[in-house]
Amino acid sequence: MDARLIQQAIAHHGWLSPHWRVRTPEDSVTPAVSSTPFYTPEDRARALEE
Repeated sequence: MDARLIQQAIAHHGWLSPHWRVRTPEDSVTPAVSSTPFYTPEDRARALEE
């Protein structure tokens, strides 16, 4: 979830490069709760409101 929030913030600022793309394997599963969260629950809630 934190990576998705970071990607959305980068896209919002127009900082995505059309020359570089990163893909994850199809069988990759994102854990529901990160073992090392980057954002606090309050940060995530604020991001979802925007």
